[in-house]
This record gives sequence, structure tokens and C-alpha cells, in this order.
Amino acid sequence: MAKDYMAQLLDEMMGRGRNLAPNEQKDLNWDDESVCKHYLVNYCPNELFTNTKADLGICRLIHDDKLAEKYRASPKKGTLGYEDKFMRFLQDMIQEVDRRIDRGRGRLEATKQVAANTMGAKFDDRIRDLADKIEALVKEAEELGGQGKVEEAQLKLRLSDQLRKDRDGVIATMESAVQQEKQLEVCQTCGAFLIVGDAQQRIDDHLSGKQHVGYARIKQTLKEEEEKLAKELEERRKARDGGRESSRGKSEKSDRKDVSARDRDRDRDRCVLFTFQF
Repeated sequence: MAKDYMAQLLDEMMGRGRNLAPNEQKDLNWDDESVCKHYLVNYCPNELFTNTKADLGICRLIHDDKLAEKYRASPKKGTLGYEDKFMRFLQDMIQEVDRRIDRGRGRLEATKQVAANTMGAKFDDRIRDLADKIEALVKEAEELGGQGKVEEAQLKLRLSDQLRKDRDGVIATMESAVQQEKQLEVCQTCGAFLIVGDAQQRIDDHLSGKQHVGYARIKQTLKEEEEKLAKELEERRKARDGGRESSRGKSEKSDRKDVSARDRDRDRDRCVLFTFQF
């Protein structure tokens, strides 16, 4: 993997024909099969996740900035389906990470429930045992008090008070342990598990990590494309509406001319008729 990655870097810097003699090298065009079309459109997604859990592997195609510039300046840009394929690839990646996020959340909820049940069973036994002892001590204290043995009764009550504190401590420990199990969450961008309230440095490390940044970039690209498409549709709608208004205006103007012409003809006919009668 490391060897392939280094080879790709050398290809990008020096070209795939770096080991060929000058007379053996040939000029490439952007439409060559060996050229990465994703890179021509914008960027190659494979480069975003190198050495991460989401690694897509090394792209075996050529990434060349000059070829990308030539394609983007070409009149054929946007007519060959490269952009559509690029966007579909990004959408597939986001759908996959969304599924992973859903699985992670479900797994986290299941883990929390199992942990809560396990802890509950463990602490319930201890709490029940302390409650039984407290109840027994209180009963003994009542019996000793009825017999007039005040000091012994007070000793039993002090022991029961101590056990109550122990029981409250066990309950607090259980609640704290359950709460700690609920401190994990799933990152809504990349699907990684995060600790809620973690140190800021660890949070920053995650946000600047290659996998998180990669998915964030893909989502931003899709968002920009959606906004661009929405703007184009709105411009087309306005153009259609403007065309209809223009056509309606011409039609109304033509109708007015027809009415005016008919009025003139009617007036002329009346004049001719009047002259004839006279």
C-alpha cells in the first residue's frame, strides 16, 4: 500500500512516463482512458481517505492539474457525463456513510441497554441486601426499645443509618456508571464514535482528521451542487415566465390593433352608407 501510494505521488509530480526515454513518451489528452475523470471535474475521492478506515484504495488513473485545466476550459465540459458520474459517486459514498451512522447509533443504543441491564442486576443485589439489613436492624431496635433497652436500640438505629448511607452510595455509583455509558455518540458527518464532553484537543483532532474532513468536503460539494441546480431551475422558471409575459403582451397589443382596425372599417362603412342615402 505504501509503495503504491509513493508511486502515485511520483506519477502526479513527474508523470506516468517518468521512467521512459524522451522519444518513448507521448502527449496525453484529458479524454484519454488513463486519466481520472473525477479529478478533471473537481477532485478524486480516493485521495480523501488514504490510510483511514474509509480508505478507497489507490486510484490507478492519472491526476494531472494541467489536463484538468484543459478539460474545464474545453467547450465539451459538461457534455460527456463526467460531472453526473462524479456526483453519483459522491452520493453513493454519502448514502453508505449514512447507513454506517444509522448502524452505529443502533449499536450504541443496544450497548447502552445491555450495559444498563447488567449494571442494574449487579447493583440491585447489593441494594436489596442492604435494604434487608436496614429493615432487620430497625425491627431489632423497636424490640429493644419495647424492652427498655434504650442504648442497645440506639446502637441498632445508628447501624441502620450507616447502612442507609452505604445504600445511597451504591445507588449513586450505579447512576454514575449508567450515565458514563451514555456519554458516547456517533459523529453525524463521518460515523465515528465520540465521547461527549471530551477534551477540546481530542475534539479538534477528530474534526481535523482526514476521514472527517473527507466526508465533510463531499457533503459540501453535494450541497453546492444542489444550490447551483436550484439557482439554474429558478433562472429557467423566470425566463419561462418572462417569455409568457412577453407573448401575452404581444398578443394583447395585436388584439388592440385588430379592434382599432375593425372600428376604423366600421366608421368608414357608415360614412359610405350615409353618403349614398343622401
